[in-house]
Amino acid sequence: MSEQTRSDPLKSFFIGIALLLAGFMFWEWSTGDILNDLLLVREKSTIVGELVRTIEDEQEDSRGRVIFSDIGVYRFRVGEKMFQSITRKPTGTLPEFVDVEFIQSDPSINRIAGDGAQSELEWAWRKLGLSLILLIMFCSIGFYYCYCAAADILRAHRSPGI
Repeated sequence: MSEQTRSDPLKSFFIGIALLLAGFMFWEWSTGDILNDLLLVREKSTIVGELVRTIEDEQEDSRGRVIFSDIGVYRFRVGEKMFQSITRKPTGTLPEFVDVEFIQSDPSINRIAGDGAQSELEWAWRKLGLSLILLIMFCSIGFYYCYCAAADILRAHRSPGI
């Protein structure tokens, strides 16, 4: 931590809080909806979905190469209601019909079969193990800032003459 940042512990504390919040928000974004994924592993039903729309997408990788892919929107019916599921595949590989996994009590929670974790152990490793490592990595800097700021505030409080 720089000497300038150390001289203002309140500023360091708020920077630490901001870093903690940013780390937590990134962790939440990267893991997705953890409970819905677990429900899909434990209580999924399967139905056939039909491709109703494709969207071409291009992204640039870290070396500047353009990677083309297709986003497929699949529609399926449960009872009287229609639902959609979305997936991304390399260009030209979207089949017309796919199996869609969904929760019987709430078909809006769904995914294309084969996407995501397929067992509880895989879910625990992906969503809890790896994501916890990410959370610790991204929040450790914020914890450090808050710790140093708290130590500086306590030190200043104990020695009021300085």
